[in-house]
Amino acid sequence: MSRRLSMFDALKGFAILMVVYTHVLQYVGIGYYLDNPFFEFTYAFHMPLFMTVSGYFSASSLQMKLPELLKKKTIALLLPCITTGLVVIVLNMLFHFAPKYAKPAYLLFNLWYLKSLFGCYIVAWLSLRCTRNKLPYAILISLVASLFLPGIYHWPFMIPFFWLGYMWQKCPEWFIHNGKWAGIIAAGVFIFLWPVWNGKMTVYVTPLELIDYRQLVWRGENLLPHFLRLAIGLAGTVVSISLFTWLYKNKRTNLPLLERLGQYTLEIYALHFILIHLALYHYITIPYTSLIYELLYCPAITVMILVWCALCVLVINRNKTAKLLFFGKQGKGS
Repeated sequence: MSRRLSMFDALKGFAILMVVYTHVLQYVGIGYYLDNPFFEFTYAFHMPLFMTVSGYFSASSLQMKLPELLKKKTIALLLPCITTGLVVIVLNMLFHFAPKYAKPAYLLFNLWYLKSLFGCYIVAWLSLRCTRNKLPYAILISLVASLFLPGIYHWPFMIPFFWLGYMWQKCPEWFIHNGKWAGIIAAGVFIFLWPVWNGKMTVYVTPLELIDYRQLVWRGENLLPHFLRLAIGLAGTVVSISLFTWLYKNKRTNLPLLERLGQYTLEIYALHFILIHLALYHYITIPYTSLIYELLYCPAITVMILVWCALCVLVINRNKTAKLLFFGKQGKGS
């Protein structure tokens, strides 16, 4: 069990490393980034991978009664959004680092992944209850609903990967015995789709909804990008899972830095945006030079951010109130 938990920590560490790196690439001086191959690669699957791992650990929460689930996930997921959002707004109002992030509306859009995860928990819970815990029907209902309901916080894109993680937890033997071939096939699919994949197909550019509810217009042209996103996201996620599963089958394999990062993914995700939406966004601009920017500057700044996050975690975890507000975690200590 400890090896399996170490593998999950390393997998989460890999995912959060990609998140921070890509945000550095996106916000620090590159200009137009949607057609950058490094951006396109990481955005193809890093958030689907995160959601899959979250889905794996969702089973116990989905057995709760709805009021209990809402209370638990509001504290764990939404409270950090409010706290970090207020910090960014207040500091930007006082010091004018990035005025565009000094508005109250920032609270609606910051840390979208945590809000999306909250939505996936609610959709999954309702789907399971409506079908009396019949998993195939619950998945089918939620996937059909995801095509037509408003795509708030990108939950329609995330819900298939939430279910993938949930099924992974329910049927671990299948993934263990078939992981190698699943990874090989997924790698082939990823390579096959790569020539037609580009940054304009991400959820940030191409809408999720088939119906534009503001204008009551059918948007059938969004269907193909949506399925392409799902396919390449699924392929990249399965390759990652297969790779880390294979690595950790060898008892000598240890990735201590990734494992350590993976133990603090929520903390890093919440804190790194504070730095990016304050100093980095406005004060650090690096002239873009192909490859040097992606392979030298961005990794160096990523390391600096991770060190800053680690120091903040050490300080915040000393106070149980601060730990609750910033990370949604109760109790003192790390």
